[in-house]
Amino acid sequence: MVINRDIKRIILMSFLFFATLLSMISKVQADDYILVDNVYMFQPPNDEKTFYLNFDKNYNYYITFEIVTPNNAGLFNITIFDPEGKMFHVYNRTLQSTFTQGDYDEVPFGVAVSGIHTIVINITTAKNMNVYIRIEKTIRCLEDKVSAGFFDTMKHYDVRRFFNGDKVQFIVDLMDNEMYRISLGRVSSIADLDSIESVHINISDPSLNNFYIYENNGLAGVDALNWTFFGTAANGLYTFTIKVLITEPYINLAYLISDDYSIAQNLEENGTIIESPENEYTTTFSIPIEAGIVMGLIVIGVMACLAVLYLYNKNESKAKLDIRK
Repeated sequence: MVINRDIKRIILMSFLFFATLLSMISKVQADDYILVDNVYMFQPPNDEKTFYLNFDKNYNYYITFEIVTPNNAGLFNITIFDPEGKMFHVYNRTLQSTFTQGDYDEVPFGVAVSGIHTIVINITTAKNMNVYIRIEKTIRCLEDKVSAGFFDTMKHYDVRRFFNGDKVQFIVDLMDNEMYRISLGRVSSIADLDSIESVHINISDPSLNNFYIYENNGLAGVDALNWTFFGTAANGLYTFTIKVLITEPYINLAYLISDDYSIAQNLEENGTIIESPENEYTTTFSIPIEAGIVMGLIVIGVMACLAVLYLYNKNESKAKLDIRK
């Protein structure tokens, strides 16, 4: 019947429409994370390019660069200024166009202050060269270094800029008889490979007892992670103090306090369980806007298909009734 062909055509067109729309949304989302993607020419003896880009706090950005003309070499210097004018010298070394030994390099930069960052790429070279430069936003700082479960159970998370001798204090409400994991990572690259960084961590419990869990411990490289643990004996507000000693002007440090596991059942001497005070925190559930759009489109698509099927069944019933008559 003609009606059947029309309905099938409508169903097919509906699915094609939603598939195309979803593909377009995915492409726009991917492109939003790529801030620079181009080839630039650098001339001797010294040349530079400057980019002004809006970076979001707590996220990692990667600067990838590659010499794409043969028989070229150059001294690459990369400097980043954050929105408050603080300078990060993140790269200083010679790169060659070998095309056989991995002639590209990348610089990760975790953001402590949202806003316009100035990225200056300076190259000293003997000959003209073309350089491919890509700058993109990736995941949150530390997400590539810790298990997803530690973000799901996090009690405190931040990325902060530190200078030599700088320290930060924050308060976290913790439960007793719990093991907490403390993860730290330097998230800004350093041009001086001989630089020295160390960290001190002090925790003060609700009764103001101090625990020095880190004392002058060296910070791992930008691709690695420092972590330690802390088991609690009391409920209440704990004060964390993180102090950093560095030879660089500034570094960005990410830290994450997460609930790991229960240590004990919290029993009295007679074997009864001691009831802990109710947790004051309320659990909230949120859906990213991209997921909301996709879910909305799926719901609309399902409703459209159901409507088409309803019309189809109605027309079929009517056609059969006409035949009987």
